[in-house]
Amino acid sequence: MLVITLGLAACGSNLWISPMLSFNLDEDTTTVWSGDTLHRFETGNFVFGNAATNEAITEQALLDGGAIQATVNFAYEGDGTHYIRFAAFTYIYFDHGRPIQMPQATMAERGQGVIVLWRNPANNNWFNIRQNPIGSNIATGSTAEVESLRTGNPNPVIRIDRNTTSNFSTIELFIIPISRPTRDTAFTRPGYVINFAVETPDFDNHFHGFEILASSKTAIVVD
Repeated sequence: MLVITLGLAACGSNLWISPMLSFNLDEDTTTVWSGDTLHRFETGNFVFGNAATNEAITEQALLDGGAIQATVNFAYEGDGTHYIRFAAFTYIYFDHGRPIQMPQATMAERGQGVIVLWRNPANNNWFNIRQNPIGSNIATGSTAEVESLRTGNPNPVIRIDRNTTSNFSTIELFIIPISRPTRDTAFTRPGYVINFAVETPDFDNHFHGFEILASSKTAIVVD
């Protein structure tokens, strides 16, 4: 398990936070998604379904189509209460070079090359957490709210302390490459880097990837 210790200075004192996060894939090599087209239902804009049957997708259907199953393990044994969201960020790489940032965008806008699906156990709906982190107002899982310092609106969050960590100690994800990264024929091993992160509110009590409490990153090759 990856252990990160982060020291934060606040009001003349030191607050020490020790989150622990590990991210494991069953496979590190895959092909482009070969299953039925995934689409969003009209009700619940970010709920994915199987376009062929217009029914909710299943874990088995995702695996049959070539999705990679991943398990995230999260633990927190520090002091105090924190308001967080769980988010996935993706990058592309070629051969063994450093990853290049791949913007978070909707499939319609940019035709994104990879999606990271999470099934909300409360309603069995699927969400792409690249777009909607766990704990947001769409991909729910939130247990509290923080007030936006810019608009005054409530922002859903997950309230984490020693007693509530176990609610999110294991998170199952499915990683689905929609396309293979291409840049030059000289590159023979393209793929994606998946960065799963624990995100805390920024200076406006919003979540934009500015404040990362802990993260765990791994790469997959797309043949």
